Amino acid sequence: MSDQSYYFTKQAQQVIAQAEVIAELRGDNTVEPVHTLLAILKEQAGLGYAVLEKQGLTYEAANAALSEISVDEQAVIMDDALSTLYGFALADAMRRGQTAVDTEHLLTALVAQKHADVMMVLQQANLTKQQILAELDQLIAAMPRPAETQKPSSSGSKNKMERFTQRARRVLSLAQEAAEGMGHATIMPEHLLLALITEEEGVAHEVLKKQGMDKASLEQQIKQIFPPDDVLRRNPILADETKKVLELSVETARRFGHHYIGTEHLLGGMMRLGKAEINTILAHFNTDADTIIASTTTLLKPQSGNEE
Repeated sequence: MSDQSYYFTKQAQQVIAQAEVIAELRGDNTVEPVHTLLAILKEQAGLGYAVLEKQGLTYEAANAALSEISVDEQAVIMDDALSTLYGFALADAMRRGQTAVDTEHLLTALVAQKHADVMMVLQQANLTKQQILAELDQLIAAMPRPAETQKPSSSGSKNKMERFTQRARRVLSLAQEAAEGMGHATIMPEHLLLALITEEEGVAHEVLKKQGMDKASLEQQIKQIFPPDDVLRRNPILADETKKVLELSVETARRFGHHYIGTEHLLGGMMRLGKAEINTILAHFNTDADTIIASTTTLLKPQSGNEE
């Protein structure tokens, strides 16, 4: 499987920049997810805008609806919300087999995560989450995606999205291969854990190795919990729990103040997920999530660069 690079399209980057402008013009202290919704409408950008326009939602109407929300209702930790939003959008693009994150993925994330102010704006327009997601799926399935063949713009380094390192992307590819090899229909966090120990150059591998893990023993544990299927399955999709791991990895990178997402952040996101089967596997190796998080933190403290 080829090593894919995931990136935000120029159109999506313009929406993010416009969200900052809208927040400033409105006099808001923070850039919130709802500003991203307004920016999609203001920029009239891509499939995300096409869906909202078809449903009759305009920038003026959305902006007016937002003005009715009280300060208390907007008082949320928006740094966390935005990090999670971008992580979810990336996971949605990956789920659809796309390498470019665009406005439709941002809109999917906005609606699927049900941010209070976003949902209030939609309710004012008599729109539901189900309506928008159904329309998005229909449009995405029907339209070609030329943006996916574009190279990332040179301004990409200036946008605020965390970026997956080469090693992290190899891990995602290895996780898919692991799921295919076991005949599983979805890429589960357990496949991701196996991929992390397989990618020997990453920080995560070093952490797991110190906990006594090795690829063969870990693979055996996974197969005991999730028996392999003899049916050969191609292109397994991301399980919801794996998408959540990706979201949490974005948040983990933010907590460390890193502008990249490496294998250590994927591992940290997985440990924060708290999945019972993962905990069972860890217990087999006489360790737990807290121990691994502490070990990862210790390794990262002296680091000033980024994982390639």
